[in-house]
Amino acid sequence: MIIMSNNFSSKVYPVYVALFGPSNSGKSTFLSTLSGKEGFPFPSENVEEYEIERRWYKEEMGKKILIETYRLIFRAFPGREEFMELRIKHLKKCTVLLLFYDCSSPTSIDQLAEMFDKEILKMNLLYNFATICLIGTKKDLGINDDAIRKAEELRKHISHKIKSIFDYEVPHFLINTLNKDDVSTTVKIAEYILMEQRIPSELVRKLVPPALAEISFVPKAPPEIPKPSIVEIPKPPAISEKPVPSPEPKITAKEPTETLAPPKAPETMIKTEVVKPVEIRSEYTIERPPEISIRLHPREKIWNAARKIVEKFEEVEKVIIGYEVGRIVYVAFYPGEKNEKKIPRDFVQILRDMKQSLLNLAPRSSIGQPKALISIGSDGIILLAMRGMNAFVGIKAKKIPSEKLLSILLRM
Repeated sequence: MIIMSNNFSSKVYPVYVALFGPSNSGKSTFLSTLSGKEGFPFPSENVEEYEIERRWYKEEMGKKILIETYRLIFRAFPGREEFMELRIKHLKKCTVLLLFYDCSSPTSIDQLAEMFDKEILKMNLLYNFATICLIGTKKDLGINDDAIRKAEELRKHISHKIKSIFDYEVPHFLINTLNKDDVSTTVKIAEYILMEQRIPSELVRKLVPPALAEISFVPKAPPEIPKPSIVEIPKPPAISEKPVPSPEPKITAKEPTETLAPPKAPETMIKTEVVKPVEIRSEYTIERPPEISIRLHPREKIWNAARKIVEKFEEVEKVIIGYEVGRIVYVAFYPGEKNEKKIPRDFVQILRDMKQSLLNLAPRSSIGQPKALISIGSDGIILLAMRGMNAFVGIKAKKIPSEKLLSILLRM
């Protein structure tokens, strides 16, 4: 049985983007330019917010296919020290972290590093973020070499912290927050990492000044993949208008044990060779993406939600809550030990296959594009697939689920 629901409070899934950094690092100006306003806004003492709806497409077999529709909700936090509690409160809800510092100042990056350590690392918020970018602003005012060096140290430090969870290193680039193209490219970089869990190297390079190209702003950049080229086959020698007749082979009587020699080919015969395709080796394989990596969900509240469902409903035997980003699936489950080796990977793969089948079916529905799908199988497996950020809930039930359980699932 499949249940399709449109009864959700918001039309599309929200993705919260944190603009985090010290005062005068360009966060408010970035938000102002993004929203189409002009001028220099004063540093704010409140959380400023701007929202845009986005769509993510992929090309398959020459066709543009809609993968995801979502809302990017940008939140610029005040940078002064007295607003630390306010920042921490809102950071807990964010999925994307944009770290801002003034690259024309030698002290701004020091302030950012201190804020990052106190408010993100020590508060155990680092693994809440599926996307992190380090952004130097005010490049139009001049670039301070010492600030760039310190920023690279911070980038490497953060990348080292997240390498066990994510498949990319933190990118570092410089922008002018008054430049619409710079702001737009920044948003595209963050979106690409969120969806693909890889660095869009070409986009990042656009925001790296030529004079600083030798600095590792683009970590682990894949080599340029050459576009397919057309190999020209040399033309054969000119053939006269009067074709040269092939000489008739002379067959002479020989001993039965001997084989007749084949006739000589005309001189104009074209010799063909089978050209083997060039094999391109790269750590980034575009045609064959790496297999899905299943990892433990970093948020404790998701683990608590899975436990509460099992404890509250006697018909529930097992629960898995999953969140898929690019090629990584984060899961929380109950019962079971919170250990990488204890992840029920076979069950997770069954749920992913069911979810993909449902999402492929959904666009064909006559009621329009649903916000969620519930599948109830005869084997007791219940799947809730949410169209947002590839979230899903899988339940192994002992008996037919109650209406109360289904109602709770639809409100998730």
